[in-house]
Amino acid sequence: MAKNTAITFKGLDETIRDLKALPAQATRAARNALGVVLTESQREIIDITNRELGLKKSEIRRRLKVERPKFVSGQVILSGQITATNARIRLSQYKTRIVKKSATRAAVYVKDEIGKGERLSESAFINPRFNRKTPYRRITRGGRRVPRTPIVQASGPSMAVHLRAIVTPAYQQKKGDRFVALFNQKLDEQIVKGRR
Repeated sequence: MAKNTAITFKGLDETIRDLKALPAQATRAARNALGVVLTESQREIIDITNRELGLKKSEIRRRLKVERPKFVSGQVILSGQITATNARIRLSQYKTRIVKKSATRAAVYVKDEIGKGERLSESAFINPRFNRKTPYRRITRGGRRVPRTPIVQASGPSMAVHLRAIVTPAYQQKKGDRFVALFNQKLDEQIVKGRR
């Protein structure tokens, strides 16, 4: 006659308690992981743009908007994004190099695109005799200079253009993998904390 074999689980009541509390812990872990990934991404975007284009970090930070996970009427909204303004950035804030063409004119070479070299700005010029070396441009209509048009400060691409250049599918995949790893780590921490 065969004996019955029993398998005994010890600590099952702890597991059941952990599973009951898991939705709250999983939500908290996801919110924390998403916040960390958004902060890391914002820092990377600021550092890359600063290093490549020479823009001030405060100027980049001002033009980026980070939406983090939040509570709305007792519910957690687990979403986050980084967006950038479409306002153009003055050319004087980029890395520029001045090449004197005559006593009253100087050409402006500017590095205003991520991953590309510097280029000659066709519309920008600087008056070398003037103390402020601010790039200016004439307003044109239909590719032709309009007589007696105002001279305004020249501008380059907006922060949104630079954000699109940085956030490639490979970058998004890397950040997605980072989120998953952080979520698992934070969930383990929440479960351990809940057992105390």
